[in-house]
Amino acid sequence: MARPDWPLTWAALRELRRAVPVAHPVHVRTCELAGVWGDCWLRRRRRRWCFMVRLDRRQPDELAVQTLVHEYAHLAAWYSADPTDHGDAWALAYGRCYRLVLEP
Repeated sequence: MARPDWPLTWAALRELRRAVPVAHPVHVRTCELAGVWGDCWLRRRRRRWCFMVRLDRRQPDELAVQTLVHEYAHLAAWYSADPTDHGDAWALAYGRCYRLVLEP
């Protein structure tokens, strides 16, 4: 299935990749998820570590941007705290990602 027509989301991804350093390359996939709008994890792919982000393709572009910002904050804070945690390290990373993408 083709990726969703999300011009805002793909532009946000380009900006996040440019401005927010993370420890590994980031790969984004779209699919139909159950019960969540997105998730992320660290995996080994072709002998290299990378971050994987999945976004539910059924969400509208505006929500997908917010979901991407949320998940990207987990990646930016990955080695600072529990990656599944929404603690201080994640909150700081989220604020940076949010201001970059969602504030004019």
